[in-house]
Amino acid sequence: MVGDNVTRHKSMARSADGRRAWTLPDFMQVNCCRSRAQYTFIRLVVVFEEVKRLMELYKDEITSITITGHSLGASLATLNAVDIVANGLNAPPSSNSSQPPCPVTAIVFASPHVGDHFFKVAFRSFRDLRALHVKNTNDVVPAYPPIGYVDVACYLHGVAGEQGRAGGFKLEVERDVALANKRVDALRDEYPVPADWWVAKNKGMVLGADGHWMLQDFQQV
Repeated sequence: MVGDNVTRHKSMARSADGRRAWTLPDFMQVNCCRSRAQYTFIRLVVVFEEVKRLMELYKDEITSITITGHSLGASLATLNAVDIVANGLNAPPSSNSSQPPCPVTAIVFASPHVGDHFFKVAFRSFRDLRALHVKNTNDVVPAYPPIGYVDVACYLHGVAGEQGRAGGFKLEVERDVALANKRVDALRDEYPVPADWWVAKNKGMVLGADGHWMLQDFQQV
């Protein structure tokens, strides 16, 4: 189902009562971009535009938004729900609507841990956002990643460049060196990458179209 640019697939299924159920034309849309960053951005735009279109279409009705997912999909559903509320997409775009922002609920199944303490605080700060987590008692997935989780960016950097008995260091894979300073201060001063830059505004680090992070701490005029 993957083409050079975009492949659209309209599928037909049968619902529980035997009637035909059609998906939206863009439901199985696959975007084949050169980088993962471009792919993620395009998918995000597709979701945002569709939510805005539907909110405008039903601007005079009482609405609600529900996002659901299982396992990794549950984690993404949680992030998607927060994204929708944080960007104000749960309110009609036009100013002539009489309806307030609608409630957004993430119904997730066997979801791994999502975010940290600050994400939890941000989640609770949105009045119209709710989450319902369904999990089985013996399921181990909701317990991961454990509290002792450690960022492995530096470890991956070492594995990618270690030459073993031959000695020396040379990256054998296309791995961005800026990731080594994402949480710590590991890179030499010759690399213009701030230490521990994965924070608000990322200390001037900007994700480029090629998927690499670069320092842009100035404004061109």
